[in-house]
Amino acid sequence: MTIGEKIRAARVAKKMTQKQLGLSLGIDEKSAENMVQSWEYGKRSPSLQYIRPLANALGVSLDYLVP
Repeated sequence: MTIGEKIRAARVAKKMTQKQLGLSLGIDEKSAENMVQSWEYGKRSPSLQYIRPLANALGVSLDYLVP
Protein backbone atom coordinates (compact mmCIF):
# COMPACT_ATOMS: atom_id res chain seq x y z
CA MET A 1 0.00 0.00 0.00
CA THR A 2 1.42 3.40 -0.99
CA ILE A 3 1.54 6.40 1.32
CA GLY A 4 -1.24 7.98 -0.74
CA GLU A 5 -3.46 4.93 -0.32
CA LYS A 6 -2.76 4.96 3.42
CA ILE A 7 -3.64 8.65 3.67
CA ARG A 8 -6.89 8.06 1.80
CA ALA A 9 -7.86 5.02 3.87
CA ALA A 10 -7.22 6.82 7.16
CA ARG A 11 -8.99 9.98 5.98
CA VAL A 12 -12.08 8.07 4.88
CA ALA A 13 -12.10 6.15 8.18
CA LYS A 14 -12.10 9.51 10.01
CA LYS A 15 -14.92 10.75 7.73
CA MET A 16 -12.91 13.77 6.61
CA THR A 17 -12.95 15.40 3.21
CA GLN A 18 -9.72 16.10 1.40
CA LYS A 19 -10.28 19.79 1.99
CA GLN A 20 -10.88 19.30 5.73
CA LEU A 21 -7.64 17.33 6.04
CA GLY A 22 -5.68 19.95 4.13
CA LEU A 23 -7.08 22.78 6.24
CA SER A 24 -6.26 20.88 9.45
CA LEU A 25 -2.63 20.79 8.25
CA GLY A 26 -2.56 24.56 7.83
CA ILE A 27 -2.69 24.50 4.04
CA ASP A 28 -4.49 27.54 2.64
CA GLU A 29 -8.10 27.05 1.60
CA LYS A 30 -7.35 27.54 -2.08
CA SER A 31 -4.81 24.67 -2.19
CA ALA A 32 -5.97 22.32 0.59
CA GLU A 33 -8.07 19.90 -1.46
CA ASN A 34 -5.70 19.80 -4.43
CA MET A 35 -2.66 19.07 -2.31
CA VAL A 36 -4.27 16.17 -0.44
CA GLN A 37 -5.68 14.85 -3.71
CA SER A 38 -2.22 14.90 -5.30
CA TRP A 39 -0.85 12.86 -2.37
CA GLU A 40 -3.67 10.33 -2.51
CA TYR A 41 -3.34 9.80 -6.26
CA GLY A 42 0.45 9.48 -6.07
CA LYS A 43 1.19 12.57 -8.13
CA ARG A 44 3.23 14.00 -5.25
CA SER A 45 4.46 12.81 -1.89
CA PRO A 46 3.90 14.87 1.23
CA SER A 47 6.97 16.81 2.27
CA LEU A 48 8.61 16.04 5.59
CA GLN A 49 6.95 19.04 7.22
CA TYR A 50 3.55 17.37 6.74
CA ILE A 51 4.32 13.78 7.80
CA ARG A 52 3.92 14.19 11.57
CA PRO A 53 0.91 16.56 11.31
CA LEU A 54 -0.70 14.09 8.86
CA ALA A 55 -0.24 11.21 11.29
CA ASN A 56 -1.71 13.30 14.12
CA ALA A 57 -4.67 14.56 12.08
CA LEU A 58 -5.47 11.06 10.86
CA GLY A 59 -4.91 9.37 14.22
CA VAL A 60 -2.29 6.97 12.87
CA SER A 61 1.32 6.27 13.76
CA LEU A 62 4.30 7.55 11.81
CA ASP A 63 5.22 3.89 11.19
CA TYR A 64 1.88 3.38 9.47
CA LEU A 65 2.45 6.26 7.04
CA VAL A 66 6.18 5.75 6.47
CA PRO A 67 7.27 2.16 7.08
